[in-house]
Amino acid sequence: MNARKLRMYRRARTIFLFFLFLLLGVTVTFAQECPDGTLLFREDFGGNSPEDLPVSVNPSPGMSPSYQQITSPNMGFSSGRYMLTKNGGKNGNQWYWQDDHTYPDDYERGYLLLVDGSGGEHQFFEVVMDGLCSGVPMYFSAWVVNVHTVEHERVWGLNRIIRPNLTFAIYDGETGVLIDSYDTGPIHPDASLPLGDDYKKSSKWNKYGIRFSLPEGTHSARMKIVNHASYGVGNDFAMDDIEVRICNEKPELTPPAEICMNRDVKLHAYFDNTSGETENLRYRWLFSSTGEVKTNSDWRILADTEVPDYTIAAFTVADNGYYRVAVANEQNIDREYCRGMSDPLLLQGEVCPCLEVLRDTVFLTSCDSLLYGGAVYRESGSFPLDTLQTMAGCDSVNILSVSLLHSVLTQFDIQLCEGDSYRFDDEDLNVSGVYSRKYRARNGCDSVAVLNLQMNVCQEPCEDVERIIYENVCVGKAYDGYGFTLPIQEETGDFTYRNEVRKGDCDSVTLLRLTVQNCEEEHARPCGGGAGDILPAIYFTPNGDGVHDRWQIENIGCFDYEVHIFDRFGKELCSWKNNFDGWDGTYLGKPMPSTDYWYWIKLLPHGKIHTGHFTLAR
Repeated sequence: MNARKLRMYRRARTIFLFFLFLLLGVTVTFAQECPDGTLLFREDFGGNSPEDLPVSVNPSPGMSPSYQQITSPNMGFSSGRYMLTKNGGKNGNQWYWQDDHTYPDDYERGYLLLVDGSGGEHQFFEVVMDGLCSGVPMYFSAWVVNVHTVEHERVWGLNRIIRPNLTFAIYDGETGVLIDSYDTGPIHPDASLPLGDDYKKSSKWNKYGIRFSLPEGTHSARMKIVNHASYGVGNDFAMDDIEVRICNEKPELTPPAEICMNRDVKLHAYFDNTSGETENLRYRWLFSSTGEVKTNSDWRILADTEVPDYTIAAFTVADNGYYRVAVANEQNIDREYCRGMSDPLLLQGEVCPCLEVLRDTVFLTSCDSLLYGGAVYRESGSFPLDTLQTMAGCDSVNILSVSLLHSVLTQFDIQLCEGDSYRFDDEDLNVSGVYSRKYRARNGCDSVAVLNLQMNVCQEPCEDVERIIYENVCVGKAYDGYGFTLPIQEETGDFTYRNEVRKGDCDSVTLLRLTVQNCEEEHARPCGGGAGDILPAIYFTPNGDGVHDRWQIENIGCFDYEVHIFDRFGKELCSWKNNFDGWDGTYLGKPMPSTDYWYWIKLLPHGKIHTGHFTLAR
């Protein structure tokens, strides 16, 4: 799928995901894709201690000045007010008893931003970040929930309830020019909770956000969250855990198997650098007694290394704490927002048993001998060598383990097609037969390798049917498209044409299913309607029970059209032009798995494009 189509169905998918959620009870995440990369910024609104007040008296950062803050649990809510609170149940049975996202099901810790929205466009959050890297993919996100209950919507009537509608916007921090934005669309309430007393529950949080990169030369960004829903009943929501992350694989610290007092502790960092975006890597090892990641002021530098390893020598009580590693190239290792950062790893030392067994294992053939520590060993067994004592007074016993191996006979069978060859001990073989090689050690012990080579006549064709095209053409017309050029068609019927393109050693095959038909003059169709009249199904169940066995598009016959279906990797599975009769969920005659698939529909003559996705459920 090309980039334009991909952007189009991403923009359109929010509405379809919600209805699929209602139908199948699936938990949906509305945020755009981004790995759990390095955290640059987080706003959780505080209140993380049970001793903090139930309602914060501090204002929310970046809140619209036209909104009034409620600083007491006894103050009533109305449109244009907000509160930083540990409990979202503030409006009778109209709102959910919402928990904090940072601390789920815990109503004693963590503030959430609770808003009774008024009409118009108002800003609810803003942060300015300087020192960012241009061209680096980042992710600006927040966890949001519609706190207006489904039960109360049912009482008022669905069409009378206003749903929140947020925009995540990125601006140049210096010029104020808009760089990118993302609209959530209407944010729906949690329909999975039981009606009647659903206000006593906490609805599911959903993550929304935008993936973006700063243009070349831009290093400052102003990030805003704006609600632009209209005034009316509803428009009530909560927000929590606003984050900015770098969209890359963050380093991972491997915890040591044990942390013993007065012994060396080794740390190893794993960083996936297969993309090649960073060369000449530097590893900066950091320590903190608190582990707080919202600021780097609590972290001190331990060492900079060129290898992903760091050793804490003779671990003591003073070394108890949190460890992190920052990874970047030499130019960016000092730039806080341009480097990958691992999650904190807590290390706490303990007193370990004093006796430690150190084993050296040696493998010998039956006629080998080993000179070790002044002694000669020719038999299998375990031999204590010496006892070592550390500065802490712990003993370690060094043991030599000797295992005898006999001469090795290795036999393997290889089958090849005629014309191929097999390299065996620096010799290319292409004739059937049994071949052997002996490998002699200096002590006279042999290892034998035997090859049984069978050359076969391979007649199975090598081809790959990549796609099937369905097309229509009128009698008396020629056809030219998808690599096929056909003469004027003089007979009606269904015809199949084959086009092969050589790719390496295999053929790539395209099949054209051409329907030749009598074409009448275009006339008014009884269904009529505009470009929005088609209704693609949001799911189908091809299990042969006669119900929803094919994916259908309601009213598609009212237009001239093109229909294309893709899998989740963007591969086109099939297409139709004016002859769509439903998709049975197969590709090249084989059933496709239960998952989501995407469509791209073009209606003619006005050229309206419909994109979205649907679910195949077996």
